[in-house]
Amino acid sequence: MPDSHLWYIVDMDDGIVRRDPRKAGALHWCEGQAEGRILPGPRKTLSPGFYEYFIGFDIEDCTQFWIARGDAAVRQGFDITQEPIYPYPDRPYERGPRGEASQ
Repeated sequence: MPDSHLWYIVDMDDGIVRRDPRKAGALHWCEGQAEGRILPGPRKTLSPGFYEYFIGFDIEDCTQFWIARGDAAVRQGFDITQEPIYPYPDRPYERGPRGEASQ
């Protein structure tokens, strides 16, 4: 069972996208996935341990990500035992079986 103190990248439609032992690692993955950087300013704390980030090069053309500590993800209704779409630590942008099925 995943540790509730891990950090999760979550999506309302897709559930658990990825998990990482560090919030900084989760943010780094998001920057690579969106091929951008964290935009200053629009970050929001949606609840304790649950954050919204915008990543890109400008606010008009960016991707929104939710990053949550495990306990916060559970409080928001996410199942942290769900297999992530991107499960592989050594191949971070390769989809796993659940990710392939959702394409």
